[in-house]
Amino acid sequence: MKLTLEHIYFRDVFKDLTFAFETGKMTLLIGDTGAGKSTFFRILTNFNELDFSGEVKLGDTLLSHLPIHERVTYLSMMFQNPSRQFTMTTLYEELIFTLENLQTPADQIDEKIQHAIALGKVEHLLHRDFLTLSGGEKQQVSLAVLLAMDSQIILLDEPFASVDQEARKHLIHLLSDLTKMGKTVILCDHDRSLYADCVDHLVELKNGELFERDVALLKKELPSYQLARENTQRNPLLQLQHVSCQFDSKILFTIEDFTFQQGVTTLIGANGAGKSTLFRAILQLQKYKGNMSYQGRKIKKSKQLYRHITAVVQDAEKQFIRTTPAEELNLSSLSSENQAKVQEALDLFGLEDKMDSSLFHLSGGQKKIIQLLVILTLETPVILMDEPFTGLDKKACDFFANWIKEKAAQQSFIIISHRLEPLDGISDYLVELTSHGLTERRAL
Repeated sequence: MKLTLEHIYFRDVFKDLTFAFETGKMTLLIGDTGAGKSTFFRILTNFNELDFSGEVKLGDTLLSHLPIHERVTYLSMMFQNPSRQFTMTTLYEELIFTLENLQTPADQIDEKIQHAIALGKVEHLLHRDFLTLSGGEKQQVSLAVLLAMDSQIILLDEPFASVDQEARKHLIHLLSDLTKMGKTVILCDHDRSLYADCVDHLVELKNGELFERDVALLKKELPSYQLARENTQRNPLLQLQHVSCQFDSKILFTIEDFTFQQGVTTLIGANGAGKSTLFRAILQLQKYKGNMSYQGRKIKKSKQLYRHITAVVQDAEKQFIRTTPAEELNLSSLSSENQAKVQEALDLFGLEDKMDSSLFHLSGGQKKIIQLLVILTLETPVILMDEPFTGLDKKACDFFANWIKEKAAQQSFIIISHRLEPLDGISDYLVELTSHGLTERRAL
C-alpha cells in the first residue's frame, strides 16, 4: 500500500510538500539537525493530530479517515526517545498490551511474541524492567514491539543512535529483509554507515522539501577511525581498583585495576555492558564495590566532587532545569570567550530565534545542542559524556568535537559513543568495557 503526501503545509516547515514512498522498499531519510524530520514523521502518522493542511494517503484512503486502532495495522512508528513509547514495565508486558489492543486472538499472542523477540534478538531482555535497560537496549526492545505489530509501513526516527555496531548491523539487515516480504520501511539516521547494501532510496529533507539522492553516496565499508594516539604523554586522572557493579545479583563488570588518563578517552562496549552504570558509579550515584580515586584522592559523594566531575546524560531533557534555551544557557554569566562560542553555535544552527521558546518544543537534535552548549561552557576538570552525538548532523558533530579538542588542554573527557566518526583524530585513548573489566586498545 503506497504512502503518499499531497500538498502538505505546516507552519514555516512545509509548504506544498508532495511526495510518494515506494511500496516494499527501504528509504533512508536524511537532513540537517532541526530540518523537520521528526515533525515529518508525526505528520505521516498523524497520531498527535498536528494542525497541518494537505492529504496523507494510504493507497486511495485518507489516513485521517482511519480510526487509530485500524491505522496502526497499516502504519507504526518508533520514536526518537524509546522511553516515551513504553506503557508497561517490561517488554513481555508491553508486547501483550500492544497485541491485545490490536485485538490479536489470545491463542496467537504467544507465537507473535516469540517471533518478534527472535527476530530482534532480545530474548534476554523479555522480562527486564525498562528502567534497568541501557539506551541501546531500549531501542532494541522498542523495535521488537514494532515487529510484533506487523504493520505494512514501519517508520523509525533515529532508531539506532545508542545501539552497538553488531546489533546495529543486524537490525539494519533485518529491516531490509522485511522489505523483501513486502513491508515499507522509512527511517531517518544521521549515521549513514552500514546502509549502502540495504537502502533502496536515499531522500533528503531540505528547506521543507524532499529530494531524491543517489544511493551511491552511501559508503559500502565501515570506515576505520583513529581513536588512540601513539606516544601520548600519560597523566593519571581516575584510578579504579577492584571495582564491580551488579544488577539483580548478576555482576555486570569487575575492574581489577585501571587508570583513566588525562585527555580525551573514547569508551566503547556492547549494549548492556555497563558503560552508563560505570559513569553513575564514578559520580557516586550507583552502588559499587571497590575503590575509586581522582588524582590520588578517594572519591566521595559530596558537592566538592561535582566541582571536579560532571556529566552529559543520554536524554537531554533529563538535564534541563529551566524552561527556555535562554534561561538554560544564562549567557550573561559566561566568560566573554564562552559567550562568543555559544553565539557562534546559535548562529550556525539557526537557534537564535528559538532562545525564548520552550526547550520541549525543540527537535531532539536541537535539545542536544543546547545541552552540550551548557555543559561545555563549564570549566569542570572532568566531563563524562554519554552518547553526546545522538540526533546531531555532521556539522553539529564536527562543531562540538572540535570544541572538545580545544578544551582538552585544560579539561579531560571520557566519552561513551557508538558513533565514532566525530572522535576520529580527536580521541587520545580508546578503552573497552566488558564483563572482565576495562582494556585499553590501540584500534577497533
